[in-house]
Amino acid sequence: MATYNAKLLHPSQRAELLRLEKAGKAKVERKGDQWTVTYTSQLMREVPMSKNGILSTMKFVTVEKHEDADPVIARRNNMVRGLKEQIAIFDADEDGKTYHETRKVFVDQKQDDGTTKRVEVERDKRLRRHWFQKDDKFYVEIRYGNRPLPVVNGQHIIECGGVKAAVRKTFDTLIRAVEAGELDEFLRTIKVNRVKETA
Repeated sequence: MATYNAKLLHPSQRAELLRLEKAGKAKVERKGDQWTVTYTSQLMREVPMSKNGILSTMKFVTVEKHEDADPVIARRNNMVRGLKEQIAIFDADEDGKTYHETRKVFVDQKQDDGTTKRVEVERDKRLRRHWFQKDDKFYVEIRYGNRPLPVVNGQHIIECGGVKAAVRKTFDTLIRAVEAGELDEFLRTIKVNRVKETA
């Protein structure tokens, strides 16, 4: 099934669709300028291009896009990236500096004429430290993005002891564990939500 804007079809394309419909090889449903075509022949799946049209100079093919069979691979890479970010924040803190990072996002921006336009802008990334100190001990939180990721007995916090340097070492160890696939079963349960921003 395919949907076409009748106004954008070349006359030869419209004629071909009508011929296919008359021959019983396609069913054409018309709703204003929108034509929905259902092909009854397995051999006909595209409207022939005009021999003299610009599109006729290009080769159109059907290609199945390769997608990772297991989405956990992408989540594993995202988590490693986040852990490395935590190390960068930790190192900056130790050097008395502030770690900054920006990201590009698409937002709906209001125009002077009252319409909205989707534009790409650069925003400061919200950075949160995934470690903290309580009393005389340091702790590291296992998170995917900013969400807690329970790993052992429903817990996501690791005790690092009384030496702050152990925080960095813990992040390094977590990176090796994630890369080895030891957290895959937990990453598999994550639901990713996308939030549209406005400006």
